[in-house]
Amino acid sequence: MVDRRKSTRRPRQWRRRSRHCDDSDEEEELPRGRGLHWYLIGCSLVLVILLSCANFLALPKVTYHPHLRPSLLGDPLYDDELDLRGIHSPGARYRGDAFLQKTPQSEMQQPWPPASVDHAARSNGADGTAPHAARSPADAAAAAAAPGVDVSAAPILLSRSMVAPQGGVLYLNGEQWLETETNPDAAEVTFAAWIYMPDVPAHLMPGTSSSMKTIASTKISGCHPSAKSPGWSLFVHEWGTLNRQLRLSWTDQSSACHEVFSKDFLVPLNMWVQVGFSLSRNLRRVRLVLGGQAIVDSAAGIGVYAKQGQGLSMHEVDITTRTVAAASQPLYVGAHMPSDKDRLQSHMFLGFIGSFMLAHRVLEDPALELRLVAGCASEAVTLAFPDVSRVVQVAFKKDTRVINAFNGRGLDTFATADGPKEVTLLDWAEHPERPDDAPAALSPGVEPGGSTEPPPAGPRLSPDELRKTFPAEWLSKYSEDELIKSQQEADSWADEVREAARHTWRGYKSKAWGHDDLKTVSGKPADWCRLAVTMVDGLSTLWLMGLKTEFQDAASWLASENMPTPGKHGPHSLFEITIRVLGGLVSAWHLSGQAVFLDTPRRL
Repeated sequence: MVDRRKSTRRPRQWRRRSRHCDDSDEEEELPRGRGLHWYLIGCSLVLVILLSCANFLALPKVTYHPHLRPSLLGDPLYDDELDLRGIHSPGARYRGDAFLQKTPQSEMQQPWPPASVDHAARSNGADGTAPHAARSPADAAAAAAAPGVDVSAAPILLSRSMVAPQGGVLYLNGEQWLETETNPDAAEVTFAAWIYMPDVPAHLMPGTSSSMKTIASTKISGCHPSAKSPGWSLFVHEWGTLNRQLRLSWTDQSSACHEVFSKDFLVPLNMWVQVGFSLSRNLRRVRLVLGGQAIVDSAAGIGVYAKQGQGLSMHEVDITTRTVAAASQPLYVGAHMPSDKDRLQSHMFLGFIGSFMLAHRVLEDPALELRLVAGCASEAVTLAFPDVSRVVQVAFKKDTRVINAFNGRGLDTFATADGPKEVTLLDWAEHPERPDDAPAALSPGVEPGGSTEPPPAGPRLSPDELRKTFPAEWLSKYSEDELIKSQQEADSWADEVREAARHTWRGYKSKAWGHDDLKTVSGKPADWCRLAVTMVDGLSTLWLMGLKTEFQDAASWLASENMPTPGKHGPHSLFEITIRVLGGLVSAWHLSGQAVFLDTPRRL
């Protein structure tokens, strides 16, 4: 008999093997359901792969979409085949509908070569494209409004008369915008403008225009629906980027961030380009136009659609649920609806606008719509969009007030607290220059808040004191005379660095003393947390450089201001406040031992 108390209990699988060893004729029974489990997983994987392949094959090719090609790109502003040898690689020819695709930045900064179109050949189908689609009675009447002029067939060339009919252009510096009193929104909306975006380095952009560049809007920025969010906005650059995408956003009851755009067609820099869109409840269609081409068309499934940043199918676009802005809502040109609490969220435009128009009508004929929106302030637009539907039509002229040609009323100009209120009107130019491109020159040797006296030399060690500091390793490779000469050269470099710091500090003190930042181009102060960030963040640098006078000036200011002040600063990043403000104050206390640098962080 087996003593079970002394036996060792073996794992279940071992006991199963033992039984099999004892009785080889007995077949092991698999756990019930295991085979079915793996069978279902395998079938699911195969099904997912097959569906993914089918979905990939069904994706439309943007530039040669079967619905887009005959009607939208069959009658472009420029010839299908343009000789761009002076712009792209030597000897290459590019199709007109690929001209705005992604290219190196240097290539996107060249002017468009004008080209005419053989419309007679197109209308007869001689170029292989289908003739124009049949027009609605309203569109046909618009096209025939001018005797002897077919606005859908007239060649469009880039010229002053097209971009700036009155010979002037508007410059917005990223801190200004225009407003109209006219109701800008309706169930049917067509908008178009000529814009010129200069290539401005990101570090020179004002805080109100650091990313998105708003062309026109009726709504406040942000995705949460509110009383100020109904309407639409047209802007360049995805939020937080400088990717040059042209984007149209609108609002419904669920979100204020319905957006359409193209990943393949980008807004060029340093050249005039026509932009526009149409929103139609009746046609259940949204279209986005760039450079005379439709880069988004929801009816044809062309472009990209996103809701609050989540990519969706273009066929899921539902314009019928769009929330229309109130009749009292103005049109903002160059900004989202400004907020008194945070102007940084207005995303203001930095660049030039040649002309723009807004109508409460959408044409059914896509080719005709492309032609008309290209001439924002032309006579053809006046004929196609009668007074009952045309709301805003603006062209600029130097030294005159900005007037809405539709009703004769002037447009009001606004600016941030830091920017000039009056906008700048300039003569049209193919490549206009920004009036604030370069800061005002200073006389040689004269600095803001400074003097012409030579800067004092920094601390020096005598040759005998220097010899005591040379490590043995240095002396094994270099003579004492070589090391002393090297130190004297380093002293002169240190004086240059110290003087550069004094120059920067004097500029900050004379133009932005007590503010968070000093704008390098305009020379104006700026704030984001109102804690004198530049001053506090530079305290330890001043001390280590031996600039004790400047250091003491900051200490005196902090002692008199008694900051922070409750309710004045608002919510901000804990990380930024810790490394810049708290870190700056505590390091200054550690170096100097002055009580003000310990009392202030305690209040913070």
